[in-house]
Amino acid sequence: GKVYVFVNDGITWNEEQIILPTLDSTLFGNSVDIDGDFVVIGAPGTSGVDTGAVYIYQRIGNDFALQSRIVPGDLDLTGGFGFDVAISGQNIIVGTTDHGAYLYSFNDAAWVQEAMLIYLIDGSPLSGKMVAINGHTALVGRTSIDGVNEIGLFGYDGSSWNQEYYLQGLTTDNYGASLALSETRVVVGSPESAGSGNDFYHSGHINTYSYTDGG
Repeated sequence: GKVYVFVNDGITWNEEQIILPTLDSTLFGNSVDIDGDFVVIGAPGTSGVDTGAVYIYQRIGNDFALQSRIVPGDLDLTGGFGFDVAISGQNIIVGTTDHGAYLYSFNDAAWVQEAMLIYLIDGSPLSGKMVAINGHTALVGRTSIDGVNEIGLFGYDGSSWNQEYYLQGLTTDNYGASLALSETRVVVGSPESAGSGNDFYHSGHINTYSYTDGG
């Protein structure tokens, strides 16, 4: 795999760099995100069968150079680590295919695992296939229960990450296939939802939500 970095010169987007894996990896570039001087790249097939790894590149001068490589501590339990990734400031969230999400924070020297978001409050397991993070708020999905996909919204209270809310949509709509998060809004993709009439079968739609701290 490889990852392309483009930069805007004020008029157009131009290719600036192609990032190639410097270590053995599989599915390098399956997921990517960028914030400031950091690029995060998921390679969910690395380090064994469907275990996965995440590579963090930092801008040095005009290029991004490999800064860190992270793998889950519980290698036997996690499948597809890096299936989805997101970064916000000094926090990275890593999704898996069947074992929830991992949160890492940067302590000025290394990326350290801070939390694992595996279950909703009711005990329902989160697959973690899709994740998003913005500041001290994170999204983790999806778990399917009786035809309904659930997405957990977690907040950081200064010492730990806790579930604050959850969102629900139909499994048949593939609710939660993509996630995005800003300071006040959540966006959830449902690419297999039906539209109006037979000509719009699986036309898909987007769900938007607004929120404030604590609600």
